[in-house]
Amino acid sequence: MILYFILMSAVLYVAHLSTRKNRWFAPGRFLVFVLLVHGLLLKPLIVAFEVPSKEIVESLIINPINSDYYWEKSWLIIIFYLIFAVSMLVGAVLFSGKKTVSRVNSNTIRFEISLIWIFYFIGLAAVIQFLVLNPELIATGSKNSLATDDITEYFGFGALRLMELICFMLPFVLIQNIASHYKVKQSWRLAIISSTTHIIFLYLSDQRGGLLFSVLSWAISYNLLIAPIKRKLFLYAMVFALALGLFKTFNRLSADNVVDIQATSEVVANIAGKNFVEISKTISTFDAVDLKIGYMLGGTYLDALSIFIPRTFYPTKTTVNLDTIVGREVYGCEAVGACGVPPGLLAESYLNFGYVWVLISTIIIGFMVGVIDKLALSRSSTIRNIYAINLVYFGVSIMGSSVASYLTQTIFHLVVFGAIYIICRKPTMNLASNKFSIALK
Repeated sequence: MILYFILMSAVLYVAHLSTRKNRWFAPGRFLVFVLLVHGLLLKPLIVAFEVPSKEIVESLIINPINSDYYWEKSWLIIIFYLIFAVSMLVGAVLFSGKKTVSRVNSNTIRFEISLIWIFYFIGLAAVIQFLVLNPELIATGSKNSLATDDITEYFGFGALRLMELICFMLPFVLIQNIASHYKVKQSWRLAIISSTTHIIFLYLSDQRGGLLFSVLSWAISYNLLIAPIKRKLFLYAMVFALALGLFKTFNRLSADNVVDIQATSEVVANIAGKNFVEISKTISTFDAVDLKIGYMLGGTYLDALSIFIPRTFYPTKTTVNLDTIVGREVYGCEAVGACGVPPGLLAESYLNFGYVWVLISTIIIGFMVGVIDKLALSRSSTIRNIYAINLVYFGVSIMGSSVASYLTQTIFHLVVFGAIYIICRKPTMNLASNKFSIALK
């Protein structure tokens, strides 16, 4: 245990250094630093001090392993994260870029409000249709109501979810309107309506993580395009979204008539459980690969391609996301659509090619995290928005879920954003050539 906390201190120190290599705030590195603090410091402290009890820690937080095995294997996991942090620092130093974040081009692009309203109503219709088709979701307050034991019977309503993403995307293009001083009041009004619709959908459909990710993404976009990024606003947005997520957790437990002490235990398990950076699931997945699953030899990355084929057109499709595979093979959950466990960077890498690929992927991804914030320096409002849209999902998916999950989500984001961008964009006058331009501004 002592060796772990010594190495953990080194990881957090190096990761913190990477967030300080620019005078401008680097939200990507800061987000990853927060995830490392949560997964490598706060969660292990709960295990070390056995809060609220040893039985709850071992049954709800670190199962299927026990505390002794947890500390016996944790040193190997923390060494890989130290390599990751060093790579992130190297990337931050080599690509430190400008001293400050400059303003975007004043001749920025603008979007037609009337067309944006049409997109909004499409997204709203998708939200209503999704909730109408899933009354159990509202009744139980849990997405587990969508689960099934038969993969061929599982229906995730992917098309409706894709259309609902419009409500998530519209605030970004409206922030670009506000940044260019184009129909500011109308843009603010529609941005608030669209973001509220998306938050309501996430809340009712029990996507607590999405609440946090969406609020943070909008906050980053606002600060990059309209005002200088500030740590306080970033943290306030995070606290607000976390509060919504915790309230939803308590609401679910109340609906299930869970007694207070068990409710408290469930909340602790949600905070310190299998999401994001987590040591016990990494250890358990390593063991499951050696004893049961075997190496997938890149299969988790290839499976991501079939995710894009709707089950409506491919009813016999047996491909599921990696979360479901880990939940089934490591934790014994046979249901599809419930109790999935996101593997995280280290576990996904080991699932594919073992320790060699864990080492290579931590170096590559760590370096990418170190340099990705350079996109925030772009003079293009569109590039900054694409950065803001995908940044949070990059950090969370890469660190706590999977590369395949991130690639899938990114493609969905770019498809929806691209459609809005192409259809709603107003041609802007190029002041230098006095001709209309449709290039990225």
